Amino acid sequence: MSASGRNFAILGLGAIAAAILAAGGFFLFFQNKEPDQDVLLAALQRELPAYWSVSSIEIDATAVDEAEDPPVFRQRFVAIAAPSEDLFVHDSHETGVEPFVALELKRRRLEDVRLHGIADSRQNNESWQTSIELENPVLEFGVPISRFAGPALVPGSDDALRIRSELGNIASLIDGQADLEWNWIGGAPGRLSGGPDEFAIWHAIERELPAFFVLRWVDISSTLRRFGEEDGPVYRQEFKATVAPNEPLYSPVRDGELISPFLEIERVAIPTAAFELWGTAMSRNSGNAWVTEIQFVDAAANLGLPRSGYSRPVIVSGSEEATKTASKLASVRLATERVAKAPWVSMGQLGNQ
Repeated sequence: MSASGRNFAILGLGAIAAAILAAGGFFLFFQNKEPDQDVLLAALQRELPAYWSVSSIEIDATAVDEAEDPPVFRQRFVAIAAPSEDLFVHDSHETGVEPFVALELKRRRLEDVRLHGIADSRQNNESWQTSIELENPVLEFGVPISRFAGPALVPGSDDALRIRSELGNIASLIDGQADLEWNWIGGAPGRLSGGPDEFAIWHAIERELPAFFVLRWVDISSTLRRFGEEDGPVYRQEFKATVAPNEPLYSPVRDGELISPFLEIERVAIPTAAFELWGTAMSRNSGNAWVTEIQFVDAAANLGLPRSGYSRPVIVSGSEEATKTASKLASVRLATERVAKAPWVSMGQLGNQ
């Protein structure tokens, strides 16, 4: 082979080697290159609901976990995003108007929000696989009104004012056509009837019970509603309250032995006993609270009283205390009778003896 031929062959081998080295260098460069802002922006956009749009993203810091194969790039970022619709949350300060749900405007459409998060990325066939974890998830900013189940109203909006006005007109029409008679609306009222439930009248019943009774349960058996009142409708409800004493209860013994000056009593209930009290609750709504008056059919005191509830000294019938007291009182009576039968002696006669 001539010298020129050998030179050409060497040059050819050199070019091939250079190409191989260049390709390897490019591969190594790609392997060590971290994901850029475009990669993170696209990954974040895929994670967000469709009504959110990411306009920019900045990478604050990058760390590489080379123990993984391929290496994992962890990057902290701050992104600017905005919703394409107004976002709302449930309004905790509004009770709403049945059947509407009260909402509160949380974020206006196209209003920018700063999203902070962490991105973990690794290469897969010359592309990036990136997972996103936001420190302030976008659901905290609310959701579009279309995402709420059922009809919704924003307090203060034109729709809310119009609907409240229409419902007020309907209520006035009902009040004007109804008389003052009670209208049956069933047993324990549901949300649409508007009356108080068992828990609404619970505290009113507790206030009327003697201190030695504990309220265990309340059942409403019937509910009547009367319109035409200035302060709104009045609800009359019959209920059954299950109560239990927190100390033993006693009642006076009928035809018992007279152990004067004591009142003889017998135990009629222990703290584990349960009693049923029937009564009537009259309720009207004042602002956001129920004002309720309770009247029991039978007085709770008829179920007995604790020993401390009697104004006279008491003694329990059949107890050891009663036996001892009766014996002592008998001895006292006998001694009194003897003294009464003894002849009277003057002080002068006693002095002459």
